Amino acid sequence: MTVIIAEADGQPIGFAGVHDGALEMLFVDPTHHGSGVGSALLTAAVQDHAVTRVDVNEQNATAADFSALQTGPHRAQPGVRRTS
Repeated sequence: MTVIIAEADGQPIGFAGVHDGALEMLFVDPTHHGSGVGSALLTAAVQDHAVTRVDVNEQNATAADFSALQTGPHRAQPGVRRTS
């Protein structure tokens, strides 16, 4: 599992976990929802880790809506680093 961490002012504000071409998890601190952090994490997962699959818990409507919107090219955002 590779973990990608989004930071603001040196503090973690979100993360994504990728494994074998799949986005296994994505979390953004609720105080940062709508600020582009989730898109930046997804961009890093797709561009840097060749993610081609995303599993979304159907009970998580916000995640399902976010996943459905992320079908086009993704913009990279500052503050995202990768750890293994």
